[in-house]
Amino acid sequence: MLAYCGKDCEQCEAYAPLVEDASFCSGCRSEGPGCNILGRNCAIRLCARTNRQAICATCSVFPCAKLKELFLLHPDAETQLNRLSGISCR
Repeated sequence: MLAYCGKDCEQCEAYAPLVEDASFCSGCRSEGPGCNILGRNCAIRLCARTNRQAICATCSVFPCAKLKELFLLHPDAETQLNRLSGISCR
């Protein structure tokens, strides 16, 4: 499962079911509370939902400044979104 930003939710420790309290993260693209780490307040999530994007790769301003900043720490997210948008790797 990919987040709006291209990060792989399955690689996140918050995504895996938590045995102690039987809760789990359903990811930021769900209708639930969103990411267990950032919750509903993730700026990228808010932007994607406001602009009715299934994923950031489909946005007309992709890649935006928010994503470019994220890509510095998570280049794998950039690779994923570029693949989905049809942009070749730079």
